[in-house]
Amino acid sequence: MLEKIIVFLLAILIPMHYLGRALFYIDLLLIIVLFSYLFYKEIKISVFKKNYFIYSIFLFYLFALVINYFNPTIEFKDNIKLLFGLPIIIYVTMYIFDLSNSSKDNFIFFEKVFFYLSSFICMVVFFSFILNIDIISSIKSLKLIKYHDWYYHSKQSLFAISVVFYLNYYVRNKTFFNLLMLSFIYLGTFASHSRTAIITMAFATLVYFLYNIIEKRKLNLKIFFILSILIIISALVVIEISGNKIHNINSFTSSRFNGWLLYLDLIFKDNTLLGYGLQGGVEIKNAGLLSFKHPHNAYIEALFTLGLSGFLMLLLLTFFYLANIFKLDIRYDKGIAFTTFISIFINSQGIGTIWGFSSVLITIFLLYLSLIVVRLEENA
Repeated sequence: MLEKIIVFLLAILIPMHYLGRALFYIDLLLIIVLFSYLFYKEIKISVFKKNYFIYSIFLFYLFALVINYFNPTIEFKDNIKLLFGLPIIIYVTMYIFDLSNSSKDNFIFFEKVFFYLSSFICMVVFFSFILNIDIISSIKSLKLIKYHDWYYHSKQSLFAISVVFYLNYYVRNKTFFNLLMLSFIYLGTFASHSRTAIITMAFATLVYFLYNIIEKRKLNLKIFFILSILIIISALVVIEISGNKIHNINSFTSSRFNGWLLYLDLIFKDNTLLGYGLQGGVEIKNAGLLSFKHPHNAYIEALFTLGLSGFLMLLLLTFFYLANIFKLDIRYDKGIAFTTFISIFINSQGIGTIWGFSSVLITIFLLYLSLIVVRLEENA
């Protein structure tokens, strides 16, 4: 029973972050407390499977902590939190979805809760857009608040990088109701007007089904038609949101492209090896050179904050994750892991920071979960 409660709390971790950062931390604390009790009462032997991707993740953030002693900007708080938080979330995920005797049942329950709660939230966002009333914010503040799509840009990206789990649940549970709920996830993403989230979900959906088509060596014309419609709609929505900015790469990326060029210019002129520090982007903003405090691009951020040393380590992380996918045996669904990588890779080139505690924890949780998902029967 306690294990199922932990699974439920893991399933609502991302939706809680969507609704409010405080809810995310409360949920995470409950997971840690309950799992500690479970570990004390039932898990007699400490087991940790070898996984070079996980080792390299920890070493990357440890390296970032050490390298900051040599940098002009020092901000250890989030980095130290990550060094403590990452091993905990990895071990909980490993035990619940891999080492437990109920790992398969746990994952089925996780996907079910995650799917319906995410769908419901996206449905609320969609109707908020239709009614021009921010229903979630209005409930939280107990007064009517006008809907502003920018408030949901980064929030919706959390659901966008999780799309493979929604698709996987629907494929195993094809009902009209589930199709309707899945549709609301896409409609909520369109309503958020987050171009990064829309592009991420469209490409991830395409990759997920194309992978399955290639694996089964059978073209499903119905799926092909639906995918084509989704890509066309996504492209039209992105064009509509962008307006006349679509032809200008800097305008299309909300001035981020020129920012990337500035970051690259600075790093190759000075601090090339060790970078400008974890808060280097903040200094660039404070100097009035840019209007944002981090590059909104994982690889450029690693290069700028940690120099060539950190950039090469991030490339190494990417290699280890892909290597882990190819090493998976037949029990595991490589399509889930590969699609998760694609969605996070695309999303990380447009939003977020590699130093944010909650966003990194969620990202690593999804990446690792996608690696250890046991292939489920079609009628499961």
